[in-house]
Amino acid sequence: ATQKPSERWRKKLRPLLEELSAAGVRRALLRWFPLVGRKPRGLDVSTPARLELDPMCLGFSQRNEDVLRGMLWVSIDLADEVLSAVIADLANRCYQKVPDQGPRSPKLGNACIQALGQMQTVGAVGHLHRLRLKLEYQAAIKQIDKALQAAAEHFESTPQELEELAVPTYGLNAQGHLQQ
Repeated sequence: ATQKPSERWRKKLRPLLEELSAAGVRRALLRWFPLVGRKPRGLDVSTPARLELDPMCLGFSQRNEDVLRGMLWVSIDLADEVLSAVIADLANRCYQKVPDQGPRSPKLGNACIQALGQMQTVGAVGHLHRLRLKLEYQAAIKQIDKALQAAAEHFESTPQELEELAVPTYGLNAQGHLQQ
């Protein structure tokens, strides 16, 4: 029922991750997260009437949202560049607008933002900045700003300095040169 995992919940998780192999759990999350919210193959949603009949195209069930939120919380302890990118893409899908409904799943989108914010890696911060520019949903933007502020405190910098750190260098040095 909470927005983010409690410390008690995270302490219970750690032995489970060791038992299951953190690498195996990470691989499973990388397989599952991209499938969330995708339309099943062969499903025709070209007409508004079909869209209304298909729950996969609208939002997510309460039970699935809770399970996915737990999976996002698990991903906090498995943070890396690839996983944070997949979670950012999931957040983007969660905030997609459904006609006459609003965002598909703000609850799950907020969980994505919380997970990215708690990862406290430069890559996750970069994805938060990208989401902030991309999303139009004001409640999500406020969540992202809070997560960026917390990350700035963790890295002992300002949000503006952190934004510059999050921009990829593509191998260029400070003068903009690349030597191969």
